[in-house]
Amino acid sequence: RYNTLKFPPANYGYYRIAVQSKDVPELNSAQFSQSTTTQGSYRSYAIYSVKREELKEDNQTHLFITLDKKVPVSKIAFEVSNKYDYFRPIRIQYVTDSVKTEKGWMRNYGNLTSGTISSREPISFDVPSTSLKQLKIIIENGDNQPLHIEPTTIEGYKVMLVARFEQDTRYFLTYGDSELTKPDYDIERFKDNVPKNLSNLTLGPIREVVKTIAGPTEPLFSKIAWLWAIMTVIMLVIGWYTVKMIRKQ
Repeated sequence: RYNTLKFPPANYGYYRIAVQSKDVPELNSAQFSQSTTTQGSYRSYAIYSVKREELKEDNQTHLFITLDKKVPVSKIAFEVSNKYDYFRPIRIQYVTDSVKTEKGWMRNYGNLTSGTISSREPISFDVPSTSLKQLKIIIENGDNQPLHIEPTTIEGYKVMLVARFEQDTRYFLTYGDSELTKPDYDIERFKDNVPKNLSNLTLGPIREVVKTIAGPTEPLFSKIAWLWAIMTVIMLVIGWYTVKMIRKQ
């Protein structure tokens, strides 16, 4: 049996572990490690619109947030203007797809994260980086008055593309082909050897590559006129041989 104990960084030379058990456990081995998290840099996205709905029967507040376009989101922050103390459960969802019906658009949602919001700390949520355009925020009010809550910032990680060029020529960055597989470059296995000071490159104008799809070859007999013409020729040939055989008899 084994287990992992996680605790805040502690600078000590000796550690003691107490196990509440009638049997004296035998310690075979122990390993210690320290993990750190590097904070990334973010870029903010413009919020196009915010729609608010109060569901009194369910004691819920729904916020529908729409961005200008679909972007990778990894952090969401809110601000509450109420001055009294509060503690509310919250769920953050995003639109996965939409279906148009006779009653309008029906949207399907996927869960990003859930937790609580409190007057004791700033309201900010780190979520898995997800490409989205529309968000749905569900706040459980319980028997309390709804909060005046508004989204302040929606951010995503800044993504940097690192490449090594060996020839003095023109290079093209292409994207948009869903059938391509992930590339395999040597530099991926030597990330620690990438120089700290890199030269920044500027992309030229975007050019749309139009892929010409050859249409299906139309069969010879797709047109009814050709079929009737060949049928007529066949009937004439058969008729001619029939008349010839009758004359011989």
